[in-house]
Amino acid sequence: MEGVFEVVFDGRTVPGRDRAEVMANVANLFKAKPEAVERLFSGQLVTIKKDLDYQGALRYIAALKEAGALARLRQADAGAAAPVAASVPTPVATPVATTTVSAARQAASPAAALASSAAAAATGNWGVAPVGADLTDRKAPAAAPKVDLSGYSLAPVGSDMGEKREVVPVVVGDLSALSVAEVGADLGVPREVIPLPEPDLSALSVAEVGATLGAPRQLEPVKIGDISGITIAEVGAMLDTSEKQAPPPPPKTDHLKLG
Repeated sequence: MEGVFEVVFDGRTVPGRDRAEVMANVANLFKAKPEAVERLFSGQLVTIKKDLDYQGALRYIAALKEAGALARLRQADAGAAAPVAASVPTPVATPVATTTVSAARQAASPAAALASSAAAAATGNWGVAPVGADLTDRKAPAAAPKVDLSGYSLAPVGSDMGEKREVVPVVVGDLSALSVAEVGADLGVPREVIPLPEPDLSALSVAEVGATLGAPRQLEPVKIGDISGITIAEVGAMLDTSEKQAPPPPPKTDHLKLG
């Protein structure tokens, strides 16, 4: 989201958090004195930080919420609260003036900025910063690391930066005795075609349809022995003629009595 935003606070805390614990956390977060933090929790809307981008304002709000304080952001040029995440409370329509920020305050620590905001809220000493004033905390630019490039040089334009490889020449034999054949010429060695002799088929003829081409074989009769003494038994007759022993008689039980 584009625009300039400021973080404001009216003393509200996260539900369920102890107020004294939240005040101690805020004092530790900004390295501020307890009396300066108490002014922030007076119930009056106080500007904590101004001239922030959207993501920077959200980071301030997230840090305060983790400490237990419910801050919110407001779009400075529109004078109305900007839409934020659902975890941030909705802005309250309370007229608030902007705090004057001098060049000395821009270089001050977060604790001094918090104490100044609390004092301004208590005394009502408010003003408007000059147009174009930088209200954000200035940070010294990070020094670029020193890299030793004395062992490097710039190659000419078009140079091959790859490793040069030695080209091994291919030895070609004497081709003076070779020539190019005509298109379609047979390059193979011609071979002599040996003709096959034609077989004599004069003694062969075509048999009639269904004729047996194999030589007929004479079947020898099967010799069967004398079966005149064999007869056919009746249906259901026992064919086993061996004698069977009668089953043993059942034991006598007439002398047994039940007790």
